[in-house]
Amino acid sequence: MVYILGRLNYSFAWIVPLFLTSIHDHIRNKRAVNKAATHRALKMNEQDAIYSRLDEIPAWVLFPDYERCEWINTIVNQLWPRINNIVLKSLKDLEPVLQQNHILRNFTIKKVDFGKISPRITGIKVYSQNQLFVDEIILDVNLCYFGDLEISFSLNGIEGGIKDIELEGALRIVMKPIVSRAPIISAVQIYFLKHPNTNFELTSALASLDMFATGEMIRSILKDQISLFMVYPNKLHIKLDQNAPTSAFIMPEIEGIVRAHIYSVDNVDGSDIFLTVDLGQDYIKTPIISSSENEQKRSFKHNFSRDLVAYRSGDEEVHMSLYKKDEEAKSLKIGTLQKIKEQKCISGEFNLPSLEVICSKICWLPITQQNGDKCLLQVYVDSGRNIKSKTCLFVELAVNDQTKKTPVSKIEDETAIWDKHFNFFVDDPESDKLEVKLVEQGTSRNIGSYVYNIKDILKRKSNQHDLQAFPLNSSQNCEIVMALKLNFLKILQ
Repeated sequence: MVYILGRLNYSFAWIVPLFLTSIHDHIRNKRAVNKAATHRALKMNEQDAIYSRLDEIPAWVLFPDYERCEWINTIVNQLWPRINNIVLKSLKDLEPVLQQNHILRNFTIKKVDFGKISPRITGIKVYSQNQLFVDEIILDVNLCYFGDLEISFSLNGIEGGIKDIELEGALRIVMKPIVSRAPIISAVQIYFLKHPNTNFELTSALASLDMFATGEMIRSILKDQISLFMVYPNKLHIKLDQNAPTSAFIMPEIEGIVRAHIYSVDNVDGSDIFLTVDLGQDYIKTPIISSSENEQKRSFKHNFSRDLVAYRSGDEEVHMSLYKKDEEAKSLKIGTLQKIKEQKCISGEFNLPSLEVICSKICWLPITQQNGDKCLLQVYVDSGRNIKSKTCLFVELAVNDQTKKTPVSKIEDETAIWDKHFNFFVDDPESDKLEVKLVEQGTSRNIGSYVYNIKDILKRKSNQHDLQAFPLNSSQNCEIVMALKLNFLKILQ
């Protein structure tokens, strides 16, 4: 590229790609240094680690009800090299499903190498019987992985991949219902209590994407996909007993809504920024605020307001993060749900470690049994039946201007399984409608549709529609199995 620019007499334009390359190398080297420090910390003796980093000591030290589990880490470490072939086979089995999409028809997995560094469990907690229902067992696991895993693939002749994957988060394992017959535990649910911290390096042709905003976009997509599959209330279900009741899993209980207002950000050095507010699975992201919108490049005025859903048994901390271009996120804890519920509103200036100041207000909207100021519709999409199509399908749901989609599911025995939960804010339950569409992947052809009048749920007990098959307006006579629940919210004065 440099030779061609010089040959065409483009003056000093050849400096531009070299400059961009140097910036790219600087960012990669900075990440490599951080990762090397993390690897050194993992290999350290725990006692040395505690003394060197008192702010990052293991959970079993901070919380007495968390226990050490080095015996589990020893077992995982010995099994880790054998897992590679199992995962490679599973990914190879996934290739034909991905290749049904015309964009991915030439997608091929080239290499999967799990490396030598295995995941670690830094603490584990088993809840006692007086904290649970009699038919369940709940474990919280603090999981971290800073490994040398590497995956490479090819798409239309272009090779790419990812390596040095980092993942850290709180994983919950729920075993329920417990019955008096084999296999005793009917099903297992696995999910993260809140978004895990994730990062990875792009390789081959994808490495150049880190020079622009595309790399961060890929990481954001990965975060959304993890949320869609395994961040509460979305769960990974493993059913051990086919006769287990489905009602135990489908509708997570909502405790209320956290409404976040962001007014301004001060003492910023002029970079493009955006903010996020996290509460477990739910998080909101402001639009990118450009430095060109601010003459002094020190204060950003912004009027942004969104709602976050708070679940029972979910994460109970609200975090706010500030993101700048080419810099790591700076986060602070706004408060616990209990504190927000007691004070009804927490407002003022929140100081980040690097002196940036965020002016915001966090308010609490509890669930009420009577008609409230706002409504929240929960929709659980279980499966589709009598589907004659051979193409992978997904379900699209819409209420007013809110549109959400399930993951793509393969058809087996005329049945597709999605097992996903969604929330929609409803302005007027008397007139608003839920539109459901069954759509083919790739062609986006509408297989069938159904319109549910939300006012019908008001006539039912507890404003809830139990799991039921809804016939689609389709020539195939296919059905969508769903459950719905309407929650009323009260704005506290």
